[in-house]
Amino acid sequence: MVTRLGLVLKELNDNGNFRASLFATSAGLVLASQKEEDIDERVVAAMGSLLSDAAYKA
Repeated sequence: MVTRLGLVLKELNDNGNFRASLFATSAGLVLASQKEEDIDERVVAAMGSLLSDAAYKA
């Protein structure tokens, strides 16, 4: 199912020349993501979690 948020993330990827993007809670829980087919969804989730952790520690 395609959501509006998914379409926004896809547009972000296309316009920003990104390979993946995500929308996550402050705790790192991924709520929505868009990625190229060759990227593992678990990697996107892990990167979001690491970014959340780094921001919390900063």
